[in-house]
Amino acid sequence: MVSPAQLLFISVVVLLCVKFVHGSDQVLEFHKLAAAEGFSRSEMQDLLDSGVNVQSLTRDGESALHLACINGNVGKIKYLLQKGCSANRRANKLATSLHMTPLTWCIYGGHTAAVKAMLADKDTDLNLVVQQEDGGYITATDIATKIGDMGEEIRRLLRAADGQTFEQLKRKHHFVVGSIPGMPH
Repeated sequence: MVSPAQLLFISVVVLLCVKFVHGSDQVLEFHKLAAAEGFSRSEMQDLLDSGVNVQSLTRDGESALHLACINGNVGKIKYLLQKGCSANRRANKLATSLHMTPLTWCIYGGHTAAVKAMLADKDTDLNLVVQQEDGGYITATDIATKIGDMGEEIRRLLRAADGQTFEQLKRKHHFVVGSIPGMPH
């Protein structure tokens, strides 16, 4: 279970360690805005208008949507989805990234309203498999269970949208190690 203190720590680390693939000041500012708690549509739009790619990634492979989902900022999440930020982009540049998706970050934070915003997006795949710290595999539904009481309403939302556990997907699709879609072999 991720405590509010741990979530705050993760947010601070993301803000302090942000180094970007493209390295421009504008991309840096765009990702800082995405990670910040507040939401300034006009500032983000100005940066996009100046040529910043909404799909730009941090050095860790996180998109602006990943960063917005860490804080559960619903307005920012909806805006980034509307602007074409990928709902299913995996953070995968570092071994510790665990192939997390924006939705899985929302769930780890216990951000129910943010999960609803992600599920409302037609492109969000709620059954993508991500890695665990121990090398195992889980889905968004497994994460909602993992975070305990904080994830109860999220678990109900996911199940209503046909969210599956990793074990359910494994039985259904006959996954074997090395054949899980989107995971390294």
